[in-house]
Amino acid sequence: MSRKDGYSVIELLIVVVIIADLALIAVPYIFRARQMAQNSQYINDLRVCVAAVEMFAAENTRYPDEAAPRVMPTGLAIYLHKLKWEQANSLNGSWDWDFQANGLRAAVSTVLSADDDVRLSDIDERIDNGALVTGSFRKTGAQRYSYIIE
Repeated sequence: MSRKDGYSVIELLIVVVIIADLALIAVPYIFRARQMAQNSQYINDLRVCVAAVEMFAAENTRYPDEAAPRVMPTGLAIYLHKLKWEQANSLNGSWDWDFQANGLRAAVSTVLSADDDVRLSDIDERIDNGALVTGSFRKTGAQRYSYIIE
């Protein structure tokens, strides 16, 4: 028997197994990097929202009126012209302005479809004190996380 040029089935299977192993190693890191990017986007958007509310309050000597989730508070649009308040944020949650509502005087909140305390604790560590029960960034209800302004 003579050997033809090319690869044997065993050699091809070994290559496939090696590629599959590398993919299994890489996928969790890719997922974590994606989640970190989404968290960073959320933090930046939250800071923009808080600054917009504070500018509104400074110019109007009052906070915007209460609005439902994904409803832009009246008068705030000129301060948030690039942020899509009505659309899902990078955590796939809804932006909500809480003014004298939900036990808060003034807060920018995110309402999620499910609790995600682990992810939000990571965000809290980056912007506040790392504890969702104290500080400026807190869990204020079931599936509700708020950055308390006042």
